[in-house]
Amino acid sequence: MRAPVWLVAVALAGCTGDAASPAAAPDPEVAPPPASPPSAPPSPAPVQLALLNTADELYRLDPSTLDVNRLGAFSFREGGGDPITDLAVDRRGRMWALSFEAVYRVDPDTFACTLLARHPGRQLNALAIVPSTMLGRDPELG
Repeated sequence: MRAPVWLVAVALAGCTGDAASPAAAPDPEVAPPPASPPSAPPSPAPVQLALLNTADELYRLDPSTLDVNRLGAFSFREGGGDPITDLAVDRRGRMWALSFEAVYRVDPDTFACTLLARHPGRQLNALAIVPSTMLGRDPELG
């Protein structure tokens, strides 16, 4: 985009506003400015982390290749184990998970699930983490 602007500037520089005067000849002693280097390609977007889960395991999806790699199995500190229905990571890197009737905090290194609350009969199956401002909350409260 810079080259066309430069060409327009050179064309206008030769105009004197006097219709009777001839256009100035280019000075052979002055080298033209170097052409602008081609602009660099845009930087690729940062790779996003895409997590997938089954009822008992966590996987990573590589967005660029669509390869799926197993990260590990969920474990439960309280024993037993609910089938995990959804998982999300908040802006601080904390992992949260749902089963059909419970909410868990997940250790991102070991995938150990700590029960936070049980909600029998609720059939929880989706989890989303959104900015608090979307719900009219104070952003300082998180």
